[in-house]
Amino acid sequence: IDFKSDSTYKKSMVYMGKEPIFDYTFSTRGRWFVRPGDQILFLDSLQEKKVQAFEIVGDTLLKMCDSGLRPYASPRYWLPKVM
Repeated sequence: IDFKSDSTYKKSMVYMGKEPIFDYTFSTRGRWFVRPGDQILFLDSLQEKKVQAFEIVGDTLLKMCDSGLRPYASPRYWLPKVM
Protein backbone atom coordinates (compact mmCIF):
# COMPACT_ATOMS: atom_id res chain seq x y z
CA ILE A 1 0.00 0.00 0.00
CA ASP A 2 1.43 3.34 -1.05
CA PHE A 3 0.07 6.14 1.17
CA LYS A 4 0.06 9.69 -0.18
CA SER A 5 0.08 12.88 1.91
CA ASP A 6 -3.23 14.00 0.32
CA SER A 7 -5.01 11.07 2.08
CA THR A 8 -5.13 8.90 -1.03
CA TYR A 9 -3.56 5.48 -1.51
CA LYS A 10 -2.74 2.86 -4.13
CA LYS A 11 -2.97 -0.80 -3.07
CA SER A 12 -1.36 -3.48 -5.24
CA MET A 13 -2.04 -7.17 -4.69
CA VAL A 14 -0.17 -10.06 -6.28
CA TYR A 15 -1.50 -13.61 -6.32
CA MET A 16 1.53 -15.65 -5.27
CA GLY A 17 2.56 -18.76 -7.15
CA LYS A 18 1.23 -17.55 -10.48
CA GLU A 19 3.39 -16.81 -13.51
CA PRO A 20 3.91 -14.42 -15.16
CA ILE A 21 3.56 -12.09 -12.17
CA PHE A 22 2.21 -9.15 -14.19
CA ASP A 23 -0.89 -11.07 -15.23
CA TYR A 24 -1.86 -11.57 -11.56
CA THR A 25 -1.24 -8.10 -10.14
CA PHE A 26 -4.29 -6.01 -9.25
CA SER A 27 -4.32 -2.39 -8.10
CA THR A 28 -6.99 -0.24 -6.48
CA ARG A 29 -7.03 3.38 -5.37
CA GLY A 30 -8.98 5.28 -2.79
CA ARG A 31 -8.83 7.44 0.31
CA TRP A 32 -7.37 6.55 3.70
CA PHE A 33 -8.23 7.94 7.13
CA VAL A 34 -7.72 7.28 10.84
CA ARG A 35 -10.56 8.04 13.24
CA PRO A 36 -9.50 10.49 15.96
CA GLY A 37 -8.32 8.60 19.06
CA ASP A 38 -8.15 5.23 17.25
CA GLN A 39 -5.27 3.08 16.14
CA ILE A 40 -7.38 1.84 13.23
CA LEU A 41 -6.57 2.85 9.66
CA PHE A 42 -9.41 2.71 7.13
CA LEU A 43 -9.01 2.29 3.37
CA ASP A 44 -12.06 3.48 1.45
CA SER A 45 -12.03 2.10 -2.08
CA LEU A 46 -14.55 3.35 -4.63
CA GLN A 47 -13.42 0.65 -7.08
CA GLU A 48 -14.03 -2.19 -4.61
CA LYS A 49 -17.02 -0.43 -3.01
CA LYS A 50 -15.84 -1.34 0.48
CA VAL A 51 -13.91 -0.04 3.46
CA GLN A 52 -11.06 -2.16 4.80
CA ALA A 53 -9.64 -1.67 8.32
CA PHE A 54 -6.16 -2.24 9.74
CA GLU A 55 -4.85 -1.90 13.28
CA ILE A 56 -1.78 0.35 13.41
CA VAL A 57 1.00 -1.32 15.42
CA GLY A 58 3.87 1.07 16.01
CA ASP A 59 5.47 2.63 12.95
CA THR A 60 6.12 -0.56 11.02
CA LEU A 61 3.10 -2.89 11.02
CA LEU A 62 -0.54 -2.97 9.93
CA LYS A 63 -2.79 -5.87 10.99
CA MET A 64 -5.88 -6.47 8.85
CA CYS A 65 -9.11 -6.37 10.89
CA ASP A 66 -12.31 -8.37 10.60
CA SER A 67 -15.76 -6.74 10.28
CA GLY A 68 -15.82 -6.19 14.08
CA LEU A 69 -12.55 -4.22 13.85
CA ARG A 70 -10.63 -6.98 15.63
CA PRO A 71 -7.17 -7.63 14.15
CA TYR A 72 -6.54 -11.08 12.73
CA ALA A 73 -4.12 -13.11 14.88
CA SER A 74 -2.37 -14.77 11.94
CA PRO A 75 0.75 -13.09 10.50
CA ARG A 76 -0.72 -14.03 7.13
CA TYR A 77 -2.91 -10.90 7.47
CA TRP A 78 -0.16 -8.55 8.67
CA LEU A 79 1.51 -5.99 6.46
CA PRO A 80 5.03 -5.00 7.55
CA LYS A 81 6.43 -1.69 6.36
CA VAL A 82 8.69 -1.99 3.33
CA MET A 83 11.62 0.40 3.40
